[in-house]
Amino acid sequence: LQKMNRTYTPDLFAEKVTIIRKIIPNAAIGADIIVGFPSETDEMFEKTFSFVKQLPLTYLHVFPFSERPGTIAAQLPNPVSSDVIKARCKRLRALSLEKQQAFLKTCIGQKLGVLFEERWNSDFLKGTTDNYISVLVKGDDSLLQKEVPVKITAIQGRFAIADRVL
Repeated sequence: LQKMNRTYTPDLFAEKVTIIRKIIPNAAIGADIIVGFPSETDEMFEKTFSFVKQLPLTYLHVFPFSERPGTIAAQLPNPVSSDVIKARCKRLRALSLEKQQAFLKTCIGQKLGVLFEERWNSDFLKGTTDNYISVLVKGDDSLLQKEVPVKITAIQGRFAIADRVL
């Protein structure tokens, strides 16, 4: 059985995430997950899925394992099929969206500062809070590149919808 060369354990990671959440309740905590490392069994994936599901994470960056020539991992036995990797990535990305929306719902009613970076469409500007929440607000381009106080009023997909606080 091959493992990725990590210097920490799942228990240590869980402990650190839990501590951060206690100290900074509205911290957006993400994790990178590589799916389909050679020798990853169904049982191993399910264990990872259950572990990640119970953690107070906000979102996941899910990456399919991709072989890189010249690396140790490229020479390992028991590769995981691309169909299995795709299915596992899909499950973890769905879990990520679920976690993200649960986190965003806790922000409804909060007043936050948002740095507006771009026009999202003809109606909305898109910006980011200091804890990485993507926010959409109706407004004109005069708000671009400025931090503006807003109140989160709703959630739409991976975005918080907000009104300006005047």
